[in-house]
Amino acid sequence: FYVLKDFDKAQQAYEKTLALQPENAFSRHMLNSLTGVASDTAPAQYIEALFDKAADDFEERLVDDLKYNSPEELKTELLKLLNPPPQFQNTLDLGCGTGLSGESFRTMTESLAGVDIASKMVALARQKKIYDDLQVGEIIRYLDQTSTQYDLFIAADVLAYIGNLEPLFASLKKRCLQDAYFLFTVEETEQEDYLLRKTGRFSHSKNYIQTLAEAHKFTIEACTPTTIRMENDRPITGYNFILRSSFCEGAK
Repeated sequence: FYVLKDFDKAQQAYEKTLALQPENAFSRHMLNSLTGVASDTAPAQYIEALFDKAADDFEERLVDDLKYNSPEELKTELLKLLNPPPQFQNTLDLGCGTGLSGESFRTMTESLAGVDIASKMVALARQKKIYDDLQVGEIIRYLDQTSTQYDLFIAADVLAYIGNLEPLFASLKKRCLQDAYFLFTVEETEQEDYLLRKTGRFSHSKNYIQTLAEAHKFTIEACTPTTIRMENDRPITGYNFILRSSFCEGAK
């Protein structure tokens, strides 16, 4: 029913599923998306299952069918700001997936680490042999547990699965060096801070990103409109953001 866009019947089916299985994270998240309940984040079980299932042909569908090019776009925007090309010390690819961002930024960093909640995606990224360290895990938990300080963070098409970005910014601030860069993409909304769409993905407003940046002492170096991906032959619009830390706890 969801695929057929019969959302009323899809909602009834999700509700019945939850009556039988209250712990069913997939149905809970999709019901939220259909009823306009903006939860803080997509459940970890939902994200893990979604991407493990999609892992085998993930890159082909994402690049060829959905016309996704965010890692290269982010790299291009960064090089407009920093010329000659910079050489970073430690880079962390948040939600690294199969390693598309890692491939784009490998030559710009001495050390490249990646973390993703989907083990099958990490296994595919490991085959590329471009990361110095790869971990399976939830990204905020990883940031809270690691002792490494980074001067470049990448989150391409990752924040679409997190609504409330406050915990991410707070955790990231502890791990970034002075003048660290945070590159990421968001799908856009002008209605409020963030919105859970019927796609099961979150969109965020520019004002929300600006508020978070100011609160956590980041400056917005670039905010470029873009098409994040195609979906049902329609462009999903958003922004490529480049933030720079003006002061971070990790720099003390």
